[in-house]
Amino acid sequence: MLPWALRNTLLVSFIAAPLMVYVLYKALRAIERLGWFDFGRLRNKASHSIWPFVIALFLIANVYPLCLQIHVFFGGLGDFDIVEAIRTGEPWVYRTLVYPYWAMILIIGQTVPLLLISDLIKVPLWRAHNRHRRPWMRIESGLVIGLLVIGTIYVSGRIYHDTQMVTVTNRDLVIEDLPDDFDGFKIVHISDLQADQLTDQDLMQQYVDTVNRTQPDHGGNARSGRLLYHKQHAYLRKQRPRSYHGPYTLPGAG
Repeated sequence: MLPWALRNTLLVSFIAAPLMVYVLYKALRAIERLGWFDFGRLRNKASHSIWPFVIALFLIANVYPLCLQIHVFFGGLGDFDIVEAIRTGEPWVYRTLVYPYWAMILIIGQTVPLLLISDLIKVPLWRAHNRHRRPWMRIESGLVIGLLVIGTIYVSGRIYHDTQMVTVTNRDLVIEDLPDDFDGFKIVHISDLQADQLTDQDLMQQYVDTVNRTQPDHGGNARSGRLLYHKQHAYLRKQRPRSYHGPYTLPGAG
């Protein structure tokens, strides 16, 4: 049985593969139609296809899941085992393989629905599409590039916000027949830190400081033992968030 994270990463990679090919094809075709680059000139052929470039970019983009498949079937590539590198927190593996791949998956998830809509619109408007094919293609190509740029900016901003900033959400919970001693009782719940080996102490301290500023009566977090790495867990234990009745931990499914 494969580990949960490995199994789901491979599943996502298989599902995302045709969508990634679709986005790469649309992007390269848009670049060519806008006159930004002539792929035929690069191959020194008058009659050319962009598919070799699509395949090459697809393979480069999927180095991470390909390495995972090599781990599954062969136990690693020579002396390199990507699963062991991830477990031990090799920074270059995270920064060159893991993070870029998942960022790309998020960008594809944001842009594919809109790209599909732009293609489906051609079906009822096929007469107008054929009559004005050249200007239509230029407008469509600009739309493709625009969607990819906006999607990239949006995903990058969300990744930064979700990984570098602490968000506080206040909720009032009304419970009938609650004892008077619990009136105004404040509980701080820290959920899904999703820290990895590259999460530094400054970021972890943000959580501690944010909890302490709220001055809760009770506070803690629900976490899965495999999601919070040992050094971050040790730091949280050392810099334990303060609450009047003490902190708690609710372990999730490891």
